[in-house]
Amino acid sequence: PVRVVNRILAEYLMRTIEMVTRRVGHPLDGLLLLHVARANLPPAGQEPAALAPIKSGALAVLLTLPRETVRRHLQALEREDLCHRSGKGVVLAPGILERASTAALLKENAVNVERMFARLRGLGVLAAWTAEP
Repeated sequence: PVRVVNRILAEYLMRTIEMVTRRVGHPLDGLLLLHVARANLPPAGQEPAALAPIKSGALAVLLTLPRETVRRHLQALEREDLCHRSGKGVVLAPGILERASTAALLKENAVNVERMFARLRGLGVLAAWTAEP
């Protein structure tokens, strides 16, 4: 069962990588953009305020990448108007969450998440996780 669950999770991750890469062009660009979004946006259920910038050096440390690599990939994301850099750090581009392409990406991801959980549910994995000890 562990191997099957790992395979299901890996398939979800591969779909996600392909989906994000289709949008931004390079898997590392997608990974950086997801980390920028995670740093910028408040936790679920909290009201959004101003985006919280993240320093490119912090992204490099977080992803264990050379700063120059992160800088180069952030430049590519800026050229695509997906994020902006300032002295305070990197933030998502204005209006990115309202764009049709972002909505389509989130919708496709929701389908992939549902597919993953349906397969896990079908194997009885979810029932085992929620069972009383």
